[in-house]
Amino acid sequence: MSRLHLLCIVASGILGLAVGQDLVVPVWSLATVASLAIACSANSRSRIVALMVMCCVFGIWRMMSVKSVREYDISRFAGSEVTLSGVIVQPSTVDGTAQRVVLTELLIRDQPQVGAILVSLPAIPVVPTAARIALTCTVNALTSSSVQRQWSHGIHARCATLQFRIVEYSVQSWRATLGHWQERVLMYVRRNYNEPQASLLNGILIGNTDGMPDRLNLAFQATGTTHIVALSGFNVTIIMAIVVGWMVRIVGRRLAWIPALILLITFVVMSGASASVVRAAVMAVIVHTGIFFGRPISMVRLLLYTVLLMAMANPLMTFHDLGFQLSFLATLGLVLLADPLQRALRVIPERLGLRENLATTLAAMLMTEPLLLWRFGRLSLVAPLVNTVVVPMIPLAMGIGAISLVGMWLPWLSPVLVPTSDALLRLIIWCLTTGATLPHALVQLSAIVTTGCAVGCVVITILLLVRYEKNPTTSDR
Repeated sequence: MSRLHLLCIVASGILGLAVGQDLVVPVWSLATVASLAIACSANSRSRIVALMVMCCVFGIWRMMSVKSVREYDISRFAGSEVTLSGVIVQPSTVDGTAQRVVLTELLIRDQPQVGAILVSLPAIPVVPTAARIALTCTVNALTSSSVQRQWSHGIHARCATLQFRIVEYSVQSWRATLGHWQERVLMYVRRNYNEPQASLLNGILIGNTDGMPDRLNLAFQATGTTHIVALSGFNVTIIMAIVVGWMVRIVGRRLAWIPALILLITFVVMSGASASVVRAAVMAVIVHTGIFFGRPISMVRLLLYTVLLMAMANPLMTFHDLGFQLSFLATLGLVLLADPLQRALRVIPERLGLRENLATTLAAMLMTEPLLLWRFGRLSLVAPLVNTVVVPMIPLAMGIGAISLVGMWLPWLSPVLVPTSDALLRLIIWCLTTGATLPHALVQLSAIVTTGCAVGCVVITILLLVRYEKNPTTSDR
């Protein structure tokens, strides 16, 4: 199957998912259309059309099946007061006088329920991760602005209560265990690092930015580096690419993916195996596995297969999960634009991997910037410079920060390991805050200018692909 045909099939599946969002089509009519498509697939051309039709039909059915409220879905209790119990599998988020927890493995009258629920509790006492709690509350439907995005993350309802009780302190499940270790990391970092270094390290390692000063949050926005602590697909993709680039110089291209894969698995575990990180990790592993085997098949084809399977597995994330969209676009940018950009940037010296780091960052940014402009309407003029300087330090900060966690078991090592990690975190913060103070670091754009910038990114991408064709031995055929 050619790459064009595969692209058409993937587009048909996405179209089916989009149609299934707004329409309810009888199953018998979908089965009829699919049967007619199979009956008409007499030659190779009609078989491709039949595959497109079947993929579109499957996309419609898959979206309708996900949107429908199943028999034991927690959302069917919206507006009712219920007594339920659930397990906390990730550290709570404290905000002023309240803490928010996500309860999974829900039970109502000993009957398992589908979906998770977002619960608002009093800030004190802080509920331990991996505990099962019981409470009585009125289940509320999600707000219209966030319902689809929350459903794509498995959260189907929300509620608030002032009273609860802990039924079990340590539930035995892999998600609860990961959440418990996340909480231990949070507490250790907060005890041994000052702010804002503690919040930055927690954000890099597990995506938790509670307590981060507003000044640093604004610096992230102004320099276009929010992805560093957001655990987004952009973050995972860029870090994986930079680590592989470092390892290529040390152990060669064929073995470079092994240490990078170890770091990636560690990162996934440390983050609690959140959905956005796992999806981005799957894409990164597929791309770099192809590199390990000498890229014998099209990397774009591999990426399209992966996107199709992941979109069908969780249809809502295709349109409502910004992390999934960024991970796909960033990975596509690395596959298509990294090599052309390195050739276009020949005037940049290769010393310390400067040209490769800049090309990697720009490749991902060119693909993701139109989406970010459309969603937020802001443009960071210093983002390419700051990302080129800061992002290569992030894997190093992750590695040294993770090593410093040995102090949880060997406290006497903390005074030795923590200062090194703290110094690197201070350097990163200095780069961010300095970049944020540059004139016009972040500009708010009108709709017309936003559209023009997005179109400009697309035009630059097309010109790069046309001007700097890949070597025939590594081209996507």
